[in-house]
Amino acid sequence: RTTLPYSAPSGQNPRYPYLDGMARDIRGNERMNRAQLLKRIEGRWETLHQTMEGLPEKAVMEPGVVGQWSVKDVMGHVTTWEKETLTHLHAIMRGMPTPQYDGVDPFNARESAKKQGLPLQEIRRQMAETHEELLAFLADVAEEHFATETRFRWRLRIDTTGTTASTHHRSLPGVGPTGFKTQAITSH
Repeated sequence: RTTLPYSAPSGQNPRYPYLDGMARDIRGNERMNRAQLLKRIEGRWETLHQTMEGLPEKAVMEPGVVGQWSVKDVMGHVTTWEKETLTHLHAIMRGMPTPQYDGVDPFNARESAKKQGLPLQEIRRQMAETHEELLAFLADVAEEHFATETRFRWRLRIDTTGTTASTHHRSLPGVGPTGFKTQAITSH
């Protein structure tokens, strides 16, 4: 059992406190339909973009913003996991096994290394294209996949409320509602 660093107030999900206020089923899982999910994904996507808005290219390329990663690396990471979401959801829809990983950290390191030499414009293009592909896919999926607790919904919840664009704007140091605040970023 994982020990949490804090005790969540009554009614909050202790594992994912950013899900506060969501209706829950008997297992404590959030209930939402397609429209609610798409609204949440788009809201968090917009927050991520607002966080990065106006940053000079030099600041976007500067390592050390999140661990050793730059903002560009975070953009590539978000893209990777939205693509992985699509891969998993397509496999689930076909009744196929989903990809297995040798650990999230080694997977992230490999995927980050693959994108290392790509120009910023290519990372931005891939990020936008992958996100649009995810939204188009979700728009076409039958509502039943959102209404009940299924493998599909479980995977989607993990990838869209616990990782990727939904939370990476929070990972970036000094981020507030108006974007980056740290000296390291604003001084470039």
